[in-house]
Amino acid sequence: MADPVYTEHDLVLKQESLYQIMEECSLLGINLQKEESRKELRRSLEQARSEGADVLAKSLNLVAGWDETHEEYFIVVRDVYDPRNLVAVLFERIVAEDETVDVGTIIGRYLGVIEEKEKISLGEAKEKLVKLAADLKTALEIYEDDEYTEEELDRLSDSLDDGYFNPIAEVLEGILVTIAGN
Repeated sequence: MADPVYTEHDLVLKQESLYQIMEECSLLGINLQKEESRKELRRSLEQARSEGADVLAKSLNLVAGWDETHEEYFIVVRDVYDPRNLVAVLFERIVAEDETVDVGTIIGRYLGVIEEKEKISLGEAKEKLVKLAADLKTALEIYEDDEYTEEELDRLSDSLDDGYFNPIAEVLEGILVTIAGN
């Protein structure tokens, strides 16, 4: 996966369709009340998809893009802190990064922002996530080159969910619970 255009300091929205991403923008309070704003966002997203390059929607102060790998639109709003969004993006980065990326560094950066903003310590969560991420990468490497029947793929998928994806999600949900109780 190429380096994303967003960082741990940004709000990131991703959806498969133009309608869905524009709806999500509205739900999060990104102002699309004016017809010109909706048109600019739609035009920026369509341009990003057709050109394969990110587009700055100046009047909306956001970056519109298309992720070819996941076949989804994305919007990046710079310097907006939303811990729920940060945790969701971190989950995706943990499970999607290839072996050339230091996932421990990514975890440290993302959780570091939460620690700073919320004035809490997430050392234990960081350790758990780094271990789970490393174990996940090892497991994926083991199964990477083998061919499987559909039944075997289902069992493997269930095993990966139970052993890695669900525990990673639980740790991240625990962080949100900690924030809510703070």
